[in-house]
Amino acid sequence: RPPPPPPPGPGAAAAPPADGADAEASGSGPSPEAWREFRRQLIDGGIKVTTDHEAINGPDDLPAAPDPARPGPDRVAVAPRNEALLREQNEQLWQEYMNGVWAHPSPLEPGGLLCALPLQAQITRLMREAADGESAVADLMRERLTMELKPAADAGGSDRDTVYRTWLGNTAYCYRLAESVVSELLRDLQARASARGRLDPASLAPVEREVLDLFSRSQDTWQEVCLVTRVTEDDSGSAPAAEAVVLNRPLAKGVNPALAKLLTGAERQGAETPDPALLDRFVRAFGDEAAVYLGGPKLQREPAICVHGHGDLPGAREVSPGTRIFVGGLQGAIDAVLEGRCRPLDFRFFVGRHTGIRSSTREYESMACARPLALKQCLGLPKPLWHEVMELAGGECAELSRIEILKRDDLDPEAV
Repeated sequence: RPPPPPPPGPGAAAAPPADGADAEASGSGPSPEAWREFRRQLIDGGIKVTTDHEAINGPDDLPAAPDPARPGPDRVAVAPRNEALLREQNEQLWQEYMNGVWAHPSPLEPGGLLCALPLQAQITRLMREAADGESAVADLMRERLTMELKPAADAGGSDRDTVYRTWLGNTAYCYRLAESVVSELLRDLQARASARGRLDPASLAPVEREVLDLFSRSQDTWQEVCLVTRVTEDDSGSAPAAEAVVLNRPLAKGVNPALAKLLTGAERQGAETPDPALLDRFVRAFGDEAAVYLGGPKLQREPAICVHGHGDLPGAREVSPGTRIFVGGLQGAIDAVLEGRCRPLDFRFFVGRHTGIRSSTREYESMACARPLALKQCLGLPKPLWHEVMELAGGECAELSRIEILKRDDLDPEAV
């Protein structure tokens, strides 16, 4: 934890608040949650500056407590219909969402999100970031970009390097260029395939093998939004790896006895005979209403990961201090629902998970986010969660969302 900041002087940015009087008195500094909010404000450029007058006399006008029903003019609303649905499902999360939902690109961290990038965006980032010879498709893209820009640079008398760098930073242009290159390669491969659609691996050029691999993986993870539950690092110096669950792959809306056995891990090899009383109580609590998701391709026979916002449940573990996002505590969740202290949709169950995800592979955009984005249900969202998160993050993420939306005809135009 960083040391507590000094009191702000004239013209200094307001420091993040300490977590209660005890923290302030002990000098332990702000809580992790306060630091997350402070970081968000720094990124958004919204830290309030203390003037000389305010440093001596205090602010002239103290802001009123936020009213979620009447959000301020600066609040970004990217999915109003999703907001309305959230209010029906969970009033508390809706209030948090309306009082300041946010997301921004960030290093990999527990409680953050991983948004799968479109294939075209992955190739664009390879073109921008990969060293010469590191990626065959990146080399091909840079060659194609140079060829396309040469006539324009020559005709305008501009410096070629300047023109190249300008267009390299144009996300929409690079996306279309990547789309064109991939389409050409796939059409050529399809023409060479046998009647059964098979290709001789030995006949594939390095760029063709790379594109096929990227294409296959991007199909499997299309528009995934994953909650990072754990981050591991080793001594090899490699990039941190994440364990994560996919938030937007609904699997079931109720729990029957067979599903209860799967969720409790009773179906895994070598598992003990499940407790009949536990299975019965599980079905009574979540039989008519539940949120079960396919969390990922790995460890699907292991006990499901239960994600929620109730830190008072026995067995619950906060994924990272200050996130107020918890995993575990299945029996406590069952008790809370049966006793009427919680609703079934306060909890999400994930069958399987991703392991070893690295944002450095350029397949995912790593983000920090406000708690409601990680905890709200993804059941019948008018606007897909991927688009909602990407647009809240702004910048290139929002631009990619807009490009992808134009390719879809299955969404209500008023919802997006």
